[in-house]
Amino acid sequence: MTGHAYAASTYSGLRTTRSHRAPRRGGGIRRNVAAEFRRLLSVRGWVYQLVFAVGVPALLTLAVLATIGKPGGLDVSTPAGVRLVFAEAHFATLMAIVLGMVSVTNEYRHKTIGTTLLAAGRPHRWLVGKLAVVGLLGTLFTTLAQAAVLAVGLYRLHGKGIHPDVWTGPLWHLAVGNASLGFFCALWGVGLGLLLRQQVVAVTGTILYTTVVESLLVHYFPREGRYLPGGLQMSILGDPMYAHVSTATGYALFAAWIALALVAGWVRLTRGDVPA
Repeated sequence: MTGHAYAASTYSGLRTTRSHRAPRRGGGIRRNVAAEFRRLLSVRGWVYQLVFAVGVPALLTLAVLATIGKPGGLDVSTPAGVRLVFAEAHFATLMAIVLGMVSVTNEYRHKTIGTTLLAAGRPHRWLVGKLAVVGLLGTLFTTLAQAAVLAVGLYRLHGKGIHPDVWTGPLWHLAVGNASLGFFCALWGVGLGLLLRQQVVAVTGTILYTTVVESLLVHYFPREGRYLPGGLQMSILGDPMYAHVSTATGYALFAAWIALALVAGWVRLTRGDVPA
């Protein structure tokens, strides 16, 4: 072999070795996103959560519609009454939060967090993959829930001779807000999961806080409560029953809450002890 041929062969081998040792920029994150999808789809828990996220709002909508025309029932002769028919899809945002929390706390519950971080190569790759997957699924939860509520609500209202415009105005604002909140709420759940870690405490505590404590704070202290995560969600939905900031401010401040939880959870993950 000539000197030039040997040099070319050596360079080719070195280039091949380097390509294996140092994958292209972003390749590690893509692999972690794919691994996270495979890990999540390998269990059926997310399917049950999806069915719950879509089925419960549809049933609640049917229950609300059943009160129309009855004493003390829903009055659909007003825009506020019609809006209440389509408001039950907001339940799916809670399920998106639970999805995000369970995706993280499962790692601690089954003691796989250490192995998973080692397989990811770097902790930030694992976190980015986790956020991408649960954000997408959270959006799926709320979008399908909103679609189910719209289908049920419109069908029953049309049967009563009521034809609301869901493509403009407050109802469009409500539908888009609910659908988009799935992404944000899923990421919020990841942040809470990183902070709390213990699955039963995280899920139970968050459900109780969201449905009871925060609801009371938003209702009885509206000026202060509108800056809580739940109050900001009402701002994103444009709910006229609550005092709230503008929609854009609601998105921005909710994103700030999410960033705060993720940063605090990241610090705890990288500076604390990781279970084997």
